[in-house]
Amino acid sequence: MPSTPHPASYRDPAGHVFLQDGVVYRQVNRSYQEDFGKLMDSGLYATLSGKGWLIEHEDASIPGTDDRAWKIIRPRRIDPITYPYEWSFSQLQEAACLTLDIQKEAMKVGLSLKDATPFNVIFDKQGAAIFIDTLSFETYHPEDPWVAYHQFCTGFLAPLLLAAKRDPDLIRFLALHPEGIPLERCASLLPRSTRFQTLSALHIHLPSKMKPGKGPTKKIVFSKDKLHRIIDHLRSGIATLKCEGPSTWSDYYEETILGGGYLEAKKKAVTELLAGKSIDTIFDAGSNTGEFSMLLAAEGKRVIAADVDARSVDQLARKISLERSQGTVRSILPIVVDLMNPPPAIGWGNSERPAFLDRIRTDLTLALALVHHLALGRNLPFSKMSETFARISPWLLIEFVPKHDPKAQELLKHRKDGFTEYNETNFLAAFSEHYELAERRGIQGLDRTLFLFRRK
Repeated sequence: MPSTPHPASYRDPAGHVFLQDGVVYRQVNRSYQEDFGKLMDSGLYATLSGKGWLIEHEDASIPGTDDRAWKIIRPRRIDPITYPYEWSFSQLQEAACLTLDIQKEAMKVGLSLKDATPFNVIFDKQGAAIFIDTLSFETYHPEDPWVAYHQFCTGFLAPLLLAAKRDPDLIRFLALHPEGIPLERCASLLPRSTRFQTLSALHIHLPSKMKPGKGPTKKIVFSKDKLHRIIDHLRSGIATLKCEGPSTWSDYYEETILGGGYLEAKKKAVTELLAGKSIDTIFDAGSNTGEFSMLLAAEGKRVIAADVDARSVDQLARKISLERSQGTVRSILPIVVDLMNPPPAIGWGNSERPAFLDRIRTDLTLALALVHHLALGRNLPFSKMSETFARISPWLLIEFVPKHDPKAQELLKHRKDGFTEYNETNFLAAFSEHYELAERRGIQGLDRTLFLFRRK
């Protein structure tokens, strides 16, 4: 199979990523030979990869895609790829701190990051941030400013401040501005009080007023000590940002009328239904704060936990980060996604960053307490649910919530009930188009039913 350059890897003259026989490789061009040698010979690569901060790679003995090639490396593959506009606040915060920590380590050995975009970071299957652009290091020149500083402020700091000071959903602006949120736009959206707060004043408001060609004509010299102070200021300021406020669904099990008995009964039923099945990977659609993601990950499953509520996802992200710092590692990847409007393919030719539904493939889709929200809350037919879930996974464990259920009635409280087709009979008929029913299980204490389907 011929080598296929990745459609998102075309900007960097130092090299690019390509696929061959389904394997990911990175071509290092001759123009980057000196800097790549410094990365490896200085011990920086060993230090960063040893800490889990930089993607590991091995040399590959295959030809490059063109005559610029000097070396081919094979990085460890991470699936699925998620993008910054799908992250929660604490995930973007972790990625920002990682980028600054790497810059400081690089400066110790005379190197520096030439790129500081959040798209150079991804989250692995344990939910930890890792830097993936091996060709982003260049020789550090003490007399020059950090070339990636502006990119860092637009790509990391601007969306973090908007999320912390306004709304966590503003991180989604990175889908509209993948090159970074313009500082002028960020400054105009931030509260007036941020003009007097050091982090936002120095790195957003002040530079947003500087027009191209209007700055000082004398070159500003950035000593290493000054740059260290700037990085430390960014690092400490970002680390202390908080994104607080009420969450729509974060108390779903603790405070709602369903109560804890329902949760425990459903956990027991889910565990029993999946016992003995050849299921290793799970897409938890509508994961809330991750009760079932945590349960299944504790059994050794790899879980992608998705929810539309950014604060609920952030609670899960912080929970697994805390566990990881204490030595407990669960394979959970939290993401913020609205299933009614999942991220599309974007970038040049709509091919740089694939659509969300083209990146997610698992053994099982878990859809608990979700059907009534999609059907009664968003008017989505059962047939469309069945079609999309079958596209993602061969197995489906889904909870049917009848119309007389208290939570379903809450959705109908302020709207006319025209949902005459919403019943279990029509539900089963629609899902039988793509699935065979493997097992069903009622949930003790409630008139809800779990259905385990297998794709035809």
